[in-house]
This record gives sequence, structure tokens and C-alpha cells, in this order.
Amino acid sequence: MIPPVSHELPRRRLLQAASASLAVAAVGCGPRAGGRSAATPIRFGGGASAVAAVAAREAGVFERLGLQVDVLPLKNGPSAVAATVAGALDFTFGDFLGWVAALSNGFVNSRLIAPANATGNQVILARKGSGVVTPADLVGRKVGVAAAPVFSLSVRLWLRRNGVDPAQVQLVVIEQGPEHVLGRGDVDAILVADPNAYQAIAQYGATILAGDPSAEVMPAGAGRACYYVNADFLKARPETVTRVVQALREGGQLFLQAAPVDRARLMEPYVGLGVAKMQAQMPGLIESFRYPPVQLGGFDVAANQSWVDIAVRERALPRPQRIAEFVDARALAAT
Repeated sequence: MIPPVSHELPRRRLLQAASASLAVAAVGCGPRAGGRSAATPIRFGGGASAVAAVAAREAGVFERLGLQVDVLPLKNGPSAVAATVAGALDFTFGDFLGWVAALSNGFVNSRLIAPANATGNQVILARKGSGVVTPADLVGRKVGVAAAPVFSLSVRLWLRRNGVDPAQVQLVVIEQGPEHVLGRGDVDAILVADPNAYQAIAQYGATILAGDPSAEVMPAGAGRACYYVNADFLKARPETVTRVVQALREGGQLFLQAAPVDRARLMEPYVGLGVAKMQAQMPGLIESFRYPPVQLGGFDVAANQSWVDIAVRERALPRPQRIAEFVDARALAAT
């Protein structure tokens, strides 16, 4: 059974996620040329959407700046934030509202160091044969969303904007294989990104109902995901944090400038297919892949605070939370 959406991240869930993440292995900074001693290991959690970090690693930007960093697989959500707060990771990529939820629940030992991704790479797909062709057709239906708070909130706001009472649509959390969930008929529509969106259309005949709802409902300048650092690490090693932020900004630029096939190579570990197999099994995906849109400008505190306030009003966050004091100055500087 697919669990219903929860609009809060309770303290117990965050603690459990942090404890589970303690088992994450890390590759740190090894000895440098000239016999310099090994630095304290750097542990960086991320996933497919952390494209700036992935590009920085693959292009050797971290290494050039004296950092040997592995981007360690971790789901974008409570576990990523909790692992950094608890010190199981030094840096992480994760959902912005998930991070704010951690702050509002008393988990304040992290700082936002760089914006990561904006909006625009998701689509709402309708199941073949569902009869869903307009937002109004979703009344009484099930819509699948990922666990991060931004997705359920964006869909609810999008529904209201299109004249549909969100209370009349059941949002359910999809943990894995969203295209298969749609294909089986477990849900009538789903909010999803590539390559899952491509597979749902090609394999199961899904149709695009709407573009990315967060692009419609989020304040201009607000972000969907960011990069964070453990606050104790920041205090002990501020110069290292500066280099990591520089690497992320350079990685973001490299990703935006890369040719489609080079972007696809970066995503190979996350798609699970090499470029050759991608071209053979998913023709056209490399050219049409909707990648997470990288944010290269400085973090917009006002826009993101506005997004937080909306989330509170919509009960996607448990209580009001001011974010400015938890945003490191490095995040405010534009590239």
C-alpha cells in the first residue's frame, strides 16, 4: 500500500534518518603531492539531482582545489539533511523545505552554503486510460509525488490555481519506480522527472498533463534544493568550505555548458545505463532529458523566506521559521 503524504518531518523521523546515515562510507582527502599530510576526510552526500557536485567531481574541480570528494549516494529528503545535522556527513545536497523543516524541529546544526537547483524539470503525467486530461479530472483520484515536501506542496498549490480543491485529490508518496507505479494503475497521475518520465511515456503510454507545477507556484528566485554544511565543520574549517562552494559554482557552470551527451555521461551512475545503452534503449532521451536547472546566482533570502511562509500557511511546515541566520555568507555571493 502506498503511504499518504505527511506534511511534517517529526523529530523521531529525522533522528532515525540520521542514525541510518551513520553507516555511509566516506572517501576523504588523501595525501597531496610534495608529501603534505592527509586532510580530515570530507563526506559529501548527494544524488542524481546534485548535478553541480557531480560535474565538479568528474571534471576534477574538487581535486584541483585540493579536495578529494566522493559524492556519496543519499536520497534527497530527511535522511540527507539529518545526516549533515548529526555530523554523519560534512556536506550534503537536499530539498530546501526539508532543511527548513529540520530547523523548525530544533535540528539547527547546519548552514546553507549554496543554492543548487531551481524548478522546471518535472512534469505531471496522466496514466493511459485514466481519462485525466485536465486538472479538474483529478478530483477523487490519486496523484503520486516524491517524499520531499516541495513536491506535495507544489502540486497542492497548482491544483488550487487551476480551480481544484486540493482536499479532493489524494496525494501519495512514491518511493521507487514511479513509472511502474503509474503503469500498474496504483495512481492516476504522477509528478516525475526524467528518465522516469521518459520511461512512463514510452513504456506505459502516459501523457503529459502539465509542466512543472513548482515553476508556476514558487516565488521568483526561490530554490527547490540547496547545498548544506555541518555547522561544526564550518566553524572548524571555513577555508575548506570556501573551496567547496567555489567547486560547486564551477561545477554548475560546467554542467550548463556541457553538450547533451556529456551531461548524459555524468548521469550514467544514476540512470543505470551507459550512453550507448541509453541511446539504444531510450532513443531521443539524451537530447530531450529534462535536467535539474542549476542555480548559479546568489541565494535569494527574501524569495526563499517567502516560499517558507507559504509552506507554513499551507501546513507543509510545522511552524514559522526564519532562515536568514542559518544561511552562510558564501551562499549570498553570485557567481
